[in-house]
Amino acid sequence: MKRGNKNFLGIPKFVLNILFFSVVFISIFFWTLDINEKKESKLQTCSRYTIGTITDISKRAYKSADWVYVFTYSNQRVERAGRPNPINLHQWIFGSNNPWENNWKGHRIWVQVYCNDPKFHRVLWDKEVPDSIRNIPESGWEVIPI
Repeated sequence: MKRGNKNFLGIPKFVLNILFFSVVFISIFFWTLDINEKKESKLQTCSRYTIGTITDISKRAYKSADWVYVFTYSNQRVERAGRPNPINLHQWIFGSNNPWENNWKGHRIWVQVYCNDPKFHRVLWDKEVPDSIRNIPESGWEVIPI
């Protein structure tokens, strides 16, 4: 009998590997869902709106990019990377608003921020920020002022 093809239970190693990676993948999936639910719960409890700015666009893979953005809330500067939802991403990449054809650096975006910790936030990619809004309150707005 060849050694190395089966473990002590008689189950082939490739089956154990598939099971192991499936469990890891499912665990990461549910962990991510849990984090998103906590974030949504916090934002529903108490949130404010502020304006962020796209500072960089880094191309990751074929027709994929991360938008690096920064915003300030209660004297805390937060810099993160994110992507628009797939509908907007498709429009921006394949439509006339291709980020590599147009300069998106400096483009302003709405950010919904958790009142007590700006690390918990959500970018509202689909809402335009009017050019008329220039003064951003330190603690943001209770509602989007448009």
